[in-house]
Amino acid sequence: MMAWVVLMISGLFEAGWAIALKLSEGFSKLWPSVWFLVLATVSFAGLSWSMRCWTWSDCMSFWNLSTSRPICSANLVNCSWARCLSLLTFCPPEAAAQEE
Repeated sequence: MMAWVVLMISGLFEAGWAIALKLSEGFSKLWPSVWFLVLATVSFAGLSWSMRCWTWSDCMSFWNLSTSRPICSANLVNCSWARCLSLLTFCPPEAAAQEE
């Protein structure tokens, strides 16, 4: 149970470092770049700790699902309804773009 909680929190940290990466504008701004490094380190540490308890595929699928919604909400990607759905169902975005 603890591994799932750590994995969920790590997923939120991944969304945080994705936002910080965008705000750093190619690592040209100091503080967003620092936040990126800190959040990415914590995120990957939590992911690797969770992999001690669960399989790689379980961890990665849950980690990706827990980050797709915050990243879409932060408008980091162009999220039409089909693209957001593709993030939640592991459908390649190219296939979702063809449906539009």
